[in-house]
Amino acid sequence: MSDNEHDDRRDDRPDDKDKQCIACGWPLVSYCYNSHVRLIYSGDDRGVWKIGTDMVLKERGPEEGLRSEREIAKLLVQCPEIPAPKLLHDWVDRRGRYFILEEQVQGEPLHKVWSKLSAGQKTAIADQVVQACQKLRTFTSQSIESVNGGPCYPPFIHGSRSRTQGPFHSDLDFQTAVSGGFRGPLNRGPPREAVERLMERMPASKPYVLSHSDLHQANIIVKNGSLSGIIDWEYAGYYPIWYEYIRAARGGFNKDDRDWKALLRERFEAHGEGHPNALQWWDDYLALKEYPILGPWGRELLYQLLAPSAYRSVRSVRSKSL
Repeated sequence: MSDNEHDDRRDDRPDDKDKQCIACGWPLVSYCYNSHVRLIYSGDDRGVWKIGTDMVLKERGPEEGLRSEREIAKLLVQCPEIPAPKLLHDWVDRRGRYFILEEQVQGEPLHKVWSKLSAGQKTAIADQVVQACQKLRTFTSQSIESVNGGPCYPPFIHGSRSRTQGPFHSDLDFQTAVSGGFRGPLNRGPPREAVERLMERMPASKPYVLSHSDLHQANIIVKNGSLSGIIDWEYAGYYPIWYEYIRAARGGFNKDDRDWKALLRERFEAHGEGHPNALQWWDDYLALKEYPILGPWGRELLYQLLAPSAYRSVRSVRSKSL
C-alpha cells in the first residue's frame, strides 16, 4: 500500500472532535468548555455524577434499588455523630427514574488510600465505623423492613439483591421465608429434614436494628487518616441484630477489601458487637445453598444435619485418635 493510500485511510477515520461521550452526549474534545460534571460510577441501570467540588447526583432506573434515601436522611439528622452525606433533593422523573442530589463527603474512598495508611490508622478507621454502627443500632423496628416500612434487600431468600423481600414481622416469618428459599444451582433443594435442622440453629434475630448493610471500602470515605463519611445508604434497613456483623465478616471485591472486612470483623468483636454463632450459621447456610453440588464442608454439614447422633459419634472418635 502506497503512502498516499495510507493517508486516504487515515482521513476516513472519524476525528476525535466528532466523537461523543456515551454518558452525556457531549463531544469528547471541546476547545471552549471544560465541564466540571464528571461521571464517577456506572453500573447496570445507574450512575453517579460528581458536580463540581461540593455535590453528587445519583441516578437509578425504575427497577434499581430502594427509594428510601429521604427517610434514611431524616433518621440520620437525629444522630449527627453518624458521618453521612446530607440529602439536598430527590425526585422521580416522568420516566420513573430516581434522582438524588446530595452533598459530597470530602475525602477519598478507602480503597484509594488503603496502601498508604499505617496499621494504626486502619484500625482507627475501623473503630470509627463500628462506633457509627453502634449509634445506628439505637434505631429499631418491630419488623425486618426498609426504612420506609416496605420490602428490603437481605440476600437470604433469593441469594442476592436482585429482588426485594419482606417485610417480615417476626423471627418465625423470617425463618419460614428463608427455609422456603433453598434452591441450588440445578434448582434442586436439599432434603427437608436438613433444612429444618439448619433453621433450628438460626440465631434469634431481634432486635431489628438499623444497618447500613454495604460497608465495603468504596463506601468508606477518609480524610487525613480518619473517617469522614459513610456513603451509599440505599440498602440500609432494619435487619437482624447480627446482620451488619456477618455482612462485614464475609465477602470482598479484592484482597484489599477482604483485608478491610477481616479488620472490621475483628473490631466489631473488640467492641462487643461480634456474633460468631450467627456467622457460623451463615457459613453453613451458604454451604447448603449449593446443593446438590456441595463442597467438602457442605457434604460434612449435610451428614451432620441428617444424622446428628452419628456425626457426634464420628467426631468423638476422631478427637480421641488425634
